[in-house]
Amino acid sequence: MYLSMGGAIGDTFDSEDNSELFSRLNQQLTEANIDSMSNSTKEIASESDLSLILNKQIELLESKGISPPELLDRIFTSSTVANLPSYYYINYLESLKVYDYNSSFESLYRYFDYMVSNNSKYFYHFALILKANLHQYYNQHELAVNSIQEAISIARENKDNSTLTYIISWLFNYIKDKPELVGDTANPNQLLEFLIKKTKSVSLSLYSLSYNFKTFQVLNHGGGIRTYLNDLTKATYISIYDEFQITSFIKTMEMGVIVWNRIGNNILSEVYNDIAIEFTNNSNDLISLKIRLNFLKFLQGDIESSYNELQELKKSVQHDYSLFNSIQIRSLIMLIKINLFKGKFVQAKEIVVTLLDNDLQDIELIHEFIQLQVEIEIYLENYSRALKLIEKHQHRSNTYLMIRLKLLKCAIFNKSNNHIKSFSLIIQTIQLSHKCGYANLLMEALIIFINILNHLGYFQDVLDIFENIMPALISLNSQHLTSQAYFGLAHAYFNNYKKTQQEALFNNVLKFLNKSIKGFNSCNDLINVRSCSEFEIEIAKYSQDHELLVHARENLDRINTLIG
Repeated sequence: MYLSMGGAIGDTFDSEDNSELFSRLNQQLTEANIDSMSNSTKEIASESDLSLILNKQIELLESKGISPPELLDRIFTSSTVANLPSYYYINYLESLKVYDYNSSFESLYRYFDYMVSNNSKYFYHFALILKANLHQYYNQHELAVNSIQEAISIARENKDNSTLTYIISWLFNYIKDKPELVGDTANPNQLLEFLIKKTKSVSLSLYSLSYNFKTFQVLNHGGGIRTYLNDLTKATYISIYDEFQITSFIKTMEMGVIVWNRIGNNILSEVYNDIAIEFTNNSNDLISLKIRLNFLKFLQGDIESSYNELQELKKSVQHDYSLFNSIQIRSLIMLIKINLFKGKFVQAKEIVVTLLDNDLQDIELIHEFIQLQVEIEIYLENYSRALKLIEKHQHRSNTYLMIRLKLLKCAIFNKSNNHIKSFSLIIQTIQLSHKCGYANLLMEALIIFINILNHLGYFQDVLDIFENIMPALISLNSQHLTSQAYFGLAHAYFNNYKKTQQEALFNNVLKFLNKSIKGFNSCNDLINVRSCSEFEIEIAKYSQDHELLVHARENLDRINTLIG
């Protein structure tokens, strides 16, 4: 009937193009009484044709979330279709879509029972992969790895290279966020070598994915900037020519977002994110990309605005636990930072305790959370506790995290007036950040280095360094980092002014202090605004400027009231 009314099995089954056809089919089937047709001996179509239609509907469900039209839904319930395994796979997807996990599990079980009974070991591999995904979803990581190891063994026994490549891609994707699970299971570098070698002849999607993995590995483990940009370029080129899978191109754009953010080109990072959003037609993927874009803005210092936007986004995913949880965890991490800026250290620590009960999946979130734990102890002046936390996580093989922890250690030494101890450490950190191309961390390290020089009395060196780095610093578009730099610059000019008494230097002190205060106010960082007001009081007392002193004290009283 489908063929006689103008349909063709090879059609793309685009829902809009075929809406008229489906409508006519549905009307005719209704008039002919579908129930009596199902019970008759007449077949609507051959099993092979129905199998093709089913497989196309599976593709639409998986890629776009489009449910079968009413006509096909009625055909699917006929006795002929019920004998096809794909029928149970569609039921599995449909049940999963409405969170009916019991029906979903039952349909999936029957699907694989059909497949295995037909000696389809290829599908048995994927049964194990889905089982591993299920364990991963419920944070049963060891069981997930065990299922994948079994799948690898079966694929090797059957010499099924394409499936083996897919399984190893899954494994690498899993362990890149959970490096502690590796143990004797696999060496990430060996997995990468295997993937790049094998995927070229298996699938362009997996080939592109392999270079994405390599980009991520080099980026996080201290490789040079040229190496990971080269790998990203290869991944992008391959994904552009993958005409069958737009998802590989989107994944490459997501990797570009991470890379350019690390390099410090936030504008280009947002461009890559916008491209990914433009090509995404899956609503869940679209929300995930918006979540990532929001978190990037948070990392750039736009904290309260990012937090408020996430709260709005959360309202649209109330019925999707995975996306809701993703937003909730990022919201809590942002809330920790907001509370630290406002001087609410106890509240920040309470949120940390809440997050400790969650098994964070995203490596970005894990590292941000570790850093925030250390920062809280620094704000509370528990320096020994902060150093213990740093030592606890220093063993991690991630170079990016290691640099961030070293920067926090230097900050602790500076607050403890142990500037000589942090001098050699900050030099090493500057060199390593530069080598890896981490512009944000490089600027953070240089600002700490400048503070050390200020305390050691090398004021002219501070001014010379600032003259060289300010254009690059401003280009990062990080208001909080720039405000920290202006604060350090105001200190250097003030110390020079005390030596020379030049009025131009004094004017620069006030100019850069004012820029710093405006920046910290914009970020709602009351703690640093208070430090600026205290420094303003010091300046006013030294210069015997009564009007400036009154102004500074009023500001300090207002900030202390807000902090409470």
